[in-house]
Amino acid sequence: MSTVFGLFFVAAQGGAIFLTAKVLSEFFGGAGLVAKICWMAASYAAWVLFTFALFGVLGADVFLIPAVGAVTAAISSAIYLIAWVLLAPRKAGLNG
Repeated sequence: MSTVFGLFFVAAQGGAIFLTAKVLSEFFGGAGLVAKICWMAASYAAWVLFTFALFGVLGADVFLIPAVGAVTAAISSAIYLIAWVLLAPRKAGLNG
């Protein structure tokens, strides 16, 4: 049960980072490969900074949990980025 929850959590992390990057991309423009990488990196950095800041505000003594979260978020957001980059040309090909 905990493995399934862990996978859902990691997928949710990457999904939140991806959605933020997608909103940034649509709001500020830029749909190319470099732009997608930049938006994803900015979204990931914001997520990590927010997580560490939240743990700091809550008075955490050990920052191992957000550090592990940062690693799992990097992996899942990289998977989302690959899908974002690879599926966009397919979607364009299917529509026209």
